[in-house]
Amino acid sequence: MIKVIHTADWHCRDNDLDEVRKCLNFLVQTVRNEMPDMMMMSGDVFDSRYVKLDSKSAKLVFEIIQEIANLVPVAIVAGTPFHDGMTVEALRYIKAKYPVWVSTVPQQVYLTPNGKFTTTPPYPPELVISLVPPPTKQYFQSMSDIDSTNQEISAAMTAMFAGFGARAAEFNCPHILAGHLSIGGAFVSDTQQLIGVDIEVSTDQLGLANAVVNMLGHIHFAQQIGDKTFYAGDLYRMDTGETEDKGFWLHELSSSGLQNSTFIKTPTRKLYKLKYDFTDSQSDFQIPFTHEMLDSIKDAIVTIELKVFEDEVSKIDQQNLELNLAEAKEYGDPKIIRVPRTNIRSERLLKLRTLREKIIEQARLRGEEVPESILLKADNLGSMTADEVVAMVAK
Repeated sequence: MIKVIHTADWHCRDNDLDEVRKCLNFLVQTVRNEMPDMMMMSGDVFDSRYVKLDSKSAKLVFEIIQEIANLVPVAIVAGTPFHDGMTVEALRYIKAKYPVWVSTVPQQVYLTPNGKFTTTPPYPPELVISLVPPPTKQYFQSMSDIDSTNQEISAAMTAMFAGFGARAAEFNCPHILAGHLSIGGAFVSDTQQLIGVDIEVSTDQLGLANAVVNMLGHIHFAQQIGDKTFYAGDLYRMDTGETEDKGFWLHELSSSGLQNSTFIKTPTRKLYKLKYDFTDSQSDFQIPFTHEMLDSIKDAIVTIELKVFEDEVSKIDQQNLELNLAEAKEYGDPKIIRVPRTNIRSERLLKLRTLREKIIEQARLRGEEVPESILLKADNLGSMTADEVVAMVAK
């Protein structure tokens, strides 16, 4: 049985360094406990291709990968040009007990029984590994005489996957495929599927490689697609809209197929954004907290955004807000969006249909009451044609 840790999308950056460090240290400890045969990193190690190698985030990446490579071999597929760029190539020069292989072009490599990577197959290899960085038009144009259409690139990738599968079939050992790719129909959240972005690869194309497991990066929502295709997702929550678990996979496999896959959750922070609009309705300036909201807030780092008329900011019930945030791990002062009355007045009046509604709304904004006699006259006017109004005024 062969065990492989599958991780991706670290997006290491200085402004989240403590969170990244916490989750990467958890990854290292898991490698130490499980002692897999190798670790596969499926792209986007860095958050920006412009990262400086003497930055805190770059130093952390080198430190973590060296620590892991002192335990097990490490293979890395380059991520998107915007995130990893060419910076990721520097990681192959890390000195450790085991090698760090970095692939910036599609290629097939072999893991030897003594934990080395080679492009020349040993007999027998422990693993055949097909590595596929993000498909770019520039790469496929440089390798063959094709145009820049996605259809032709898709055909070239189909041939590439089939070639990987044919070569891997020569060996009696597991074949894994790792890539930084968009698979059509993959989910980017609990309910939202990926449609029509990037150069997509279909599950049928991927199947031509005939790998026992496909270990992918690029989509930050960890998931399994079909029997043997996995996205690791990212290691930590970066945005307040992310509520799903974060982590990495531990795959157990043999030459006969994938035996087991376990998703291991990282101890990432819980984020929640509380937004409320006090201009939408008659308000007592209290946020109506639901049980679902309170569950989301518990132990979370909460950011607060409140929309309110500029002359009513002081009416916000701060005591009620703080009471309901008592179980949050951390929260700061609310961001107040102050709205001028004139903006909302014109917007609402445009939405109202009858003259009666518009008069009532104008009076509400001024804090006045409208006599019923005025409203009856408004109803009469509203039911008259333009000619009837002109004739009435002419009298």
